[in-house]
Amino acid sequence: MVRKGEIPVVTGFIGRTRSGATTTLGRSGSDYTASILGAALRAQEIWIWKEVDGVCTADPNLVRSARVVPRISYQEAAEMAHYGAEVIHPKTMMPARRGRIPIRIKNTFKPDAPGTLITARPGNRGAAPLLVSSIDGMALVTVEGTGIFGQPGMILRLLTPVANAGTNIYMISMSSSEYNISFAIMQHELEKTLKALEKDFRDRGLLGEQVARITVERGMCAIAVVGAGMKGQHGIAGRVFSALGDSDVNVVAIAQGSSEYNITVIIKGRDMKKGVRAIHDRLNVGRSATGRGRRPALRLVGSRAR
Repeated sequence: MVRKGEIPVVTGFIGRTRSGATTTLGRSGSDYTASILGAALRAQEIWIWKEVDGVCTADPNLVRSARVVPRISYQEAAEMAHYGAEVIHPKTMMPARRGRIPIRIKNTFKPDAPGTLITARPGNRGAAPLLVSSIDGMALVTVEGTGIFGQPGMILRLLTPVANAGTNIYMISMSSSEYNISFAIMQHELEKTLKALEKDFRDRGLLGEQVARITVERGMCAIAVVGAGMKGQHGIAGRVFSALGDSDVNVVAIAQGSSEYNITVIIKGRDMKKGVRAIHDRLNVGRSATGRGRRPALRLVGSRAR
């Protein structure tokens, strides 16, 4: 029992399974712990301390001109985290979002810096910066066959064995002819994924006419352009592709959600740094305004981040 005036110190990262066994929450799981506690306590604001100044417009290790974003939305932060931005755990936004509690990312070594505020709404749409996130070590799996065309439920049948294998799919792209479908996964999950797919297709009798072949491209990476600032703006996709083309970076697969918050491209992993820099410079995403938020009520020292 915590008495009035006492400050409880709670370890992050540690949890338990449904059966009661002690377990860990994974890398940066202390961020998730802070959000859960903040939601349970109905905190005014959640602070997560890192070794960086906040959420940047790109990985500073890849782009020297990357700058801290004063304010982004839960959705933008989740998209960034999903595509490799290690400054915050992808699940951190869930409890805070349900309770509409702002999250502030702060630098342990620069406590007076404003950091980044994550809230239900992004910054002013006209001035909201676009963010470039990237993740390497990926593989692109393509399933081809005439049986995919116009078949109700075929995509579900194709991807169910992938899900059953416990593989996380980062992006899905389908040709307009519906002759093939591609999806990006982490390369270390490739072997179990291919085994699951081939076994399922063989058991269902899909190999042959319906599914002609499964091809794999290794050594790939994903670059995601994220931001509410692109919603309704004309020419964002064209600027992304022209930036890559002018830098001699070949785009292998493309996906864009209907929310207009994300454009994702798959390219060769060796071109990741060049591709991220080209997009970042072309979209001028390093230009952002400053902003301030309210004083927080909950603080947690988060995990190491780049």
